[in-house]
Amino acid sequence: MNKEELKAKASKTIDEVSAKLNELKEKREKASQDAHDKYDSAIADLEKRKDKLEDTFSEMKSASEDTFENASKAFSEASESFKEGFDKMTNWS
Repeated sequence: MNKEELKAKASKTIDEVSAKLNELKEKREKASQDAHDKYDSAIADLEKRKDKLEDTFSEMKSASEDTFENASKAFSEASESFKEGFDKMTNWS
């Protein structure tokens, strides 16, 4: 995959992450009051992971040819971190 294709894929990943967070926020609103704290904690964690993902995406977009591979790898790691956090959260919700 070339640099532009990776950027497009990363942009799509950011959109998917945002949609997943919005979905969780909607579930939180429908959950019992007792579950709100648990959702709030998980959502806060996922938002931090999303911020990291967005930061690494910005780095990837502005990376030179020499640093693009490292930036792309950092984005992949941040994306995996979000996925792990999301999967962990959805296992109890």
